[in-house]
Amino acid sequence: MTEIGARLQPLLLGALGIVIAGGVAYALVNPPPMRAAYLDFNSFYCAAGILSRGQDPYRYEPLHSCEIRNLHPVTPNAVVPAPLPPYAIAAFMPFTKLSYPRAQFAWWLVLVAGAAVILGALLALTGLPLLLIGTCVSISILLPSLIVGSLALVPIALLSLSGLAIVRQRWVGAAVLQGAACIEPHLALPVLVATFAFVPQMRPRLAFIGALLLAASIAAAPIPLGIEYLTKVLPAHAVSEINNGEQYALSATLHAFGLSEPLSVSIGEAQYALFALAGLWTVARVRNQLPESVVFVPMALAVMGGPFVHLTQIGAALPLALIVAARTRSAPAWAAVALLAIAIPWQAAIGYGGVLAGLVLFAILSYNRIPWPSAVAAAITAGIVLQVLQLPEIINRRFVSIASVPPATLAELPWRQLASQFSPTPFSWYGHVLIYAAFTCAYCALLVPWRVEHA
Repeated sequence: MTEIGARLQPLLLGALGIVIAGGVAYALVNPPPMRAAYLDFNSFYCAAGILSRGQDPYRYEPLHSCEIRNLHPVTPNAVVPAPLPPYAIAAFMPFTKLSYPRAQFAWWLVLVAGAAVILGALLALTGLPLLLIGTCVSISILLPSLIVGSLALVPIALLSLSGLAIVRQRWVGAAVLQGAACIEPHLALPVLVATFAFVPQMRPRLAFIGALLLAASIAAAPIPLGIEYLTKVLPAHAVSEINNGEQYALSATLHAFGLSEPLSVSIGEAQYALFALAGLWTVARVRNQLPESVVFVPMALAVMGGPFVHLTQIGAALPLALIVAARTRSAPAWAAVALLAIAIPWQAAIGYGGVLAGLVLFAILSYNRIPWPSAVAAAITAGIVLQVLQLPEIINRRFVSIASVPPATLAELPWRQLASQFSPTPFSWYGHVLIYAAFTCAYCALLVPWRVEHA
């Protein structure tokens, strides 16, 4: 029976693959209804179609008209901007060949596949149990992206796979993956700088990839559009959510405590640059023991504070926490994993956070390496209490209609009117504290063994 089973296994796997492929093909032709409001993907989908017609994707019109055809906005004049460089918007053009329901389902498949890539890379790099990594990746990286159709998961997946490629000395593959991750430049740039600085074999390959990206930027859109993105769109986007309680940037925090907008943004930008330098300093000290640190350290630092950070991007810190936990087996490292896996889903899915946090706790404790389950349980209990207190306000939240917008206005301006209605709450601040405490734990766990060894 064992021999027969061994012979049948490839056939069964092949049949399963055919069934899955057939199901996906059928769903693309007849896409299932999707309850999630893919606000981010809708914006990128529309912007790509606008760019393909030679129009400006950063202006209120025709972006607004396209978005409301696909999804009903929370207010009639609402618009979600597409603050990506022209070459990144152009990457969404293949989706515009599909109707929006089909394109939305195709993007859902991309996000699920990206989560699988992250899972596979971390399994190979850490050797931790599938249950533990799968649970954390699913609810801390995949779930927030599925809710809004976010792009952040894709560069996280590409960079995670590039970290594995560097460990295995697959230099060409690593360079291609890091170049593709430039679809979100602020996330990929610190990784490219660190890789160029510390991996000599990657330098000519990254230089070639950089030249290709420059050529793609020129080919994707007229040069004036690229200049508009750098000089108008980015500055406008940096302040578009500065009054938003769901914004995790240092700039938004400083502004909430009374600093002016220009000063808050300047400090956030300076902190982003300083953290990039801190990433180089850290990698220089741990890369011999942890070669993949050249990717995961700067990737995590890129989403800590700065001028603009969304919750979906915070998941970029989770791979570092898991890798450090696997290497050091220290309580701070496991605390980082637990806190990230608890705080992110709480913030992303109000009303389901307690269940998700329970799943995380079960997965982590199943590994039986945590000496302080009572501390984790206390954090979960506090989060659930605050969540219950927060629910009435969220359920009763009503958006105030924004004023009519001139067609040529940058989309960031009406978006700011809408985003400013998400005022900070005790619950949101609690989540902020958990997230930054998590990163502090992971970073300390990474550096303390090095300090002891070299004392």
